[in-house]
Amino acid sequence: MDKKIKKFLRNSFIIMFILCIIVFWGLWMFMSGRTGRSIMEITEIYMSEINIQLQQKFSSVVDLRLQQVNSIVRQHEPEKVLDSQELLEDLKTSGDVRSFTHLGFYTEDGTLEMIYGKQVEINKNTDVASSLVNNGNIVAQGVDESGERLLILGQTAEYPMKDGRRSVALVAGLSMDYLNQA
Repeated sequence: MDKKIKKFLRNSFIIMFILCIIVFWGLWMFMSGRTGRSIMEITEIYMSEINIQLQQKFSSVVDLRLQQVNSIVRQHEPEKVLDSQELLEDLKTSGDVRSFTHLGFYTEDGTLEMIYGKQVEINKNTDVASSLVNNGNIVAQGVDESGERLLILGQTAEYPMKDGRRSVALVAGLSMDYLNQA
């Protein structure tokens, strides 16, 4: 009888050991799946919030810089221009003070007459004319002649130009590196 009890205890222990392994393996699989889903949900929420914050920061920087272009136009009202050379010097100083890397006049035909900075080409996909009509502002992407990507900001303004025409906007450019830093 002693052998029967030992055999029973040994078999019971083996069965309990196997049962424990199965239960812990099942719990591990269940918890691993739940953890994976939780991590994905948390990551999705986090990335969504980061995206919202980046959009808000970008909008704030663009709005601030648009206000600075607007202040240049208000400071040097096109209607009160008497000396165009003095105007160009004043505009250059105003742009430098506000750390714009490029400043120029935008014409109806889409060309830019630069006041300072390298010649800029505005992205062809941007409808500058309708943007000026809708809200009086330009927010576009451009590239200067050295290949540097720029954020182009503009404000409706009819300044006299060297060739006798009048501009439709004053545009300022900032390096995209500035946006990355901001």
